[in-house]
Amino acid sequence: MSIYRQGIFFIRLKGDFGELEIITPRDRQSTFEPQLIRKNQTRITEFDQYDTTELNEVKKLNTSLLLDKVNLFKWDNEVFTLVRIAKLQDADASYIYTNLYVAQYDFALLSEKLTGKFSGTFDSISSLVLCKFFPNSCQILTKNIDQDPFSEKLSSIVMNHLNVKHNTKLIANKPPKVLDGPNHWKGKIPYYGYDKTKQIPWIINSVSDISILPAAPNDNNWKQQLEISKAALAKITEAQKKSVAYWAGGPGTITPPGIWLEKANQYMQKRNIPLATFIRIRFALAIAIDDAVISVFTKKYTYWIKRPNMVDTSINTIMPTPNHPSYPAGHGAISGAAASVLTCLFPENANEWQSAANEATESRVWGGIHYPIDTEQGLKLGNKVGNIVCHWLNEND
Repeated sequence: MSIYRQGIFFIRLKGDFGELEIITPRDRQSTFEPQLIRKNQTRITEFDQYDTTELNEVKKLNTSLLLDKVNLFKWDNEVFTLVRIAKLQDADASYIYTNLYVAQYDFALLSEKLTGKFSGTFDSISSLVLCKFFPNSCQILTKNIDQDPFSEKLSSIVMNHLNVKHNTKLIANKPPKVLDGPNHWKGKIPYYGYDKTKQIPWIINSVSDISILPAAPNDNNWKQQLEISKAALAKITEAQKKSVAYWAGGPGTITPPGIWLEKANQYMQKRNIPLATFIRIRFALAIAIDDAVISVFTKKYTYWIKRPNMVDTSINTIMPTPNHPSYPAGHGAISGAAASVLTCLFPENANEWQSAANEATESRVWGGIHYPIDTEQGLKLGNKVGNIVCHWLNEND
């Protein structure tokens, strides 16, 4: 009887370390827990971007520490606290969260490859990432952390790689043209999120691939949209006001990207999701959210649509109006991307993910901050980004 028919077969993995042939059991019932090397994967793409010589030097170092979720949650608390104290908004917070989660993911992947298990501590790489973005807090961040030569050296390699990504991503795209005139949105300089349009997305090929309805400032439909927004604000309930305040996620909070990351973390922790899967999902969710943020700000600064309270100055919004154009809605994009990724990965909880996304999106109309079409198209944009990331995750891991 052949090996294949006995229930096992060979997979040949390729990477900078050369080729590795592994034997894997057949999963006829789809019951095996996915690890960092997944079904049908034939290339370890993350390793191709790292220097083999450097990694071999790390392999010589010993460590008695092991990665765990408690260590991850410690750094979630740290980054959430720093974002609150710095009073960051969604675009900046999203980028920091993504850098942290990408770095932790790479560290775990490389650690498992080098030692055959999740060796080391997240303290070294996490503190390096947060010190980059919060240098004034670095002394506190590096106090009383676990370190060993293995974790320090591997963290240095991952951080250098991340710095290259950072420098490449932030300056590569040409921002949209500034549209002046009485029919276009005009805010205070510097316009928030305008620099985000220069950033190269993590996964999606181009923001131009994410289509939404085009918007013209002199379209008569905006009058109808304005009336719907005013009507929603006029009859807002106390429960809706609480929802508006919760999802606003303005300065002094963990912001909407943080709210979604926290929701996912709590859901996975309650279900005791294994570390390998846990890290992978956090990585995918953070990237989807940040790509949605890049996409939505690029669209905002393509159309330069006025906010409802700019068209009708009698509108008193529940929360402060952000300093960027109205169409499409950022909350819709962020929530659409997050809900799509989480629905893809945890379909059993789809109703809850979609309900939260709808509430986050509709709250912006209830509060008088957006037109209904802003939120509808923002949600559509986010769904498209989330679906692309989910497909990429399944195809490439």
